[in-house]
Formats: sequence, structure tokens, C-alpha cells
Amino acid sequence: MIYNYGAILHISEAGLEYIDEYDDVRFINFETCGQNAGSYVQSPTAQMVVARRVIQVYADGMILRTVEFFTRPETVFVLDSDQEFRQLRFRIEEMGWRIC
Repeated sequence: MIYNYGAILHISEAGLEYIDEYDDVRFINFETCGQNAGSYVQSPTAQMVVARRVIQVYADGMILRTVEFFTRPETVFVLDSDQEFRQLRFRIEEMGWRIC
């Protein structure tokens, strides 16, 4: 599923809480994402990686910034700016995890 950055409620060492499309609180478990990371990232430190950043630039100049968490299926958050990405990355790294 795809959500806006504003859906994120809380980030802890264990994971991320967000509001889903039904206004229910959902949880992304970082430990599980780290275990799934090997399917997405080829790195010796892949287990500390919980998500990846994707930037798509379209012909009309539109830029789509997303962070895709390694859940199954992937949980994706759309970011409106690089500042939102920096804030999200900082908070996740503060908890001991990484975005690649």
C-alpha cells in the first residue's frame, strides 16, 4: 500500500506506527524488515536496513519521492520534499536502523 508521510505517527527502536486507509493504527516491525532486506539489498549490513529510498523523475518534471519498507507486501510512503526524507532517515537512524 502507498501512504503519505503524514500518516506516520511514531518511530521507535521496534518499528514505525502509521494510520492506514481505514484509519486503523498499523505497525511496521523493523526486525522483520531487516530480515527481508536480503531480498532487496546486497550488502553485509543488509539486516540493519529496513527500507529503500526511490526517486522517480517524470518527463513533465514531476518528482515522486518514496520510501519503501521491506514488508511483504512493501509498505510505501510518499514524501513531498527532501526535508521529509531527511527527517524520516534521521529518526530511523537514531533508532539504530538504516534506509538505503
